[in-house]
Amino acid sequence: LNIKELAIKITDVADTSQPQTAHLRVKGAGEVTGADIEMPTGYEIANPEQHIAELTSQRAKLDMEMTIEVGKGFSPADRIDRSRLDIGVIPVDAIYTPIKKVNFSVEPTRVGTISNYERLVLEVWTNGTIDPDQALVEAAHRLIEHFRLFLGLGIPRRFMAVLLGVEEAPAALAEALLERSLDTIGLSGRVVGVLARAGINTLGDLVNRTREELNGISGFGPQALEEVENALSQLGLKLKVAEEVPTEQEPVEVGSAEGSESE
Repeated sequence: LNIKELAIKITDVADTSQPQTAHLRVKGAGEVTGADIEMPTGYEIANPEQHIAELTSQRAKLDMEMTIEVGKGFSPADRIDRSRLDIGVIPVDAIYTPIKKVNFSVEPTRVGTISNYERLVLEVWTNGTIDPDQALVEAAHRLIEHFRLFLGLGIPRRFMAVLLGVEEAPAALAEALLERSLDTIGLSGRVVGVLARAGINTLGDLVNRTREELNGISGFGPQALEEVENALSQLGLKLKVAEEVPTEQEPVEVGSAEGSESE
């Protein structure tokens, strides 16, 4: 339970394309906290004071390895297939969201001599891996991305056809969808991270790549490709089709036939 409360902050130099391993090695009596954990490059414990355990003997030893993965929302431990885990591995509920609590209120306010205005007060608590103001900015961007799609309400089929080059539609609608961030279309955090490292950050970047190009990305395997194609299928989209390169054919000699004329 204490391990679940650890808040892990990711920096710009972190490798998020694959799971990372942190180590906890402690000897002797005393309290064990998040500060005792050896983190991989680019990862930090945002709450190093978090209590993990209490060792009561000078001869006591705690040796632990922890797997760190990037994700979204909440992933319960019972979803993990225990038959695939090594002996001694204990699955733990993963809490990826950095937001601990949110509250809002609407209060009457005065602007000059006019008193029939209202103001919105937002309160945001995080786990320390992100500042509340930055969390609010990112949430606002997500809302903008999602609500812009309502511009195409009533013409979804036509909208999708535009992206596939079938017919024309208002450019603003196509642009709104193409600019969607990949972490808003249902892809896992790991796949989003691998694509981002290859410079693929938006839906427009993705649909302009072929299956062959994606398979050439380091860390991008068959399961990732299937996940991408399923996500695009939900939007009525698909990856770019690779152009067929004409094969060279051997030249064909055309011979001349001599014939005889008869009267």
